[in-house]
Amino acid sequence: MTVQIGRPIGNCMGECIDVTQGQEGECMGRFLRVPVKLDITKPLKRGTKISLPSGQQEWVDFRYERLPDLCYNCKRMGHIMGDFTFVDEVVKSAKDKPYGSFLRVIHDFVKPWSTSPKRARN
Repeated sequence: MTVQIGRPIGNCMGECIDVTQGQEGECMGRFLRVPVKLDITKPLKRGTKISLPSGQQEWVDFRYERLPDLCYNCKRMGHIMGDFTFVDEVVKSAKDKPYGSFLRVIHDFVKPWSTSPKRARN
């Protein structure tokens, strides 16, 4: 992946702020970190199709860091499933719910506790 591919992907999600890259301009292999300004009143996107320089069409999955409460039913942030005050026909008739916890980025390398040694008491 390259910055040239990352910017249009970011703009598809919202307003692309940047494409994170290494010191030599490389990205993270098949992955990109693209900070994006999102309109939180609209449903989140699961992904998009992009055209590669070779002309081939490819589906790109989106993952979101620091994602707050997300309703998997209406695809909007700020509440969880069943806890919304608006209901439209699309939400009422939704049989398959293509949204789930897989949209969240989970960092396995972050430990939730400190590993520093304890001080001895005298």
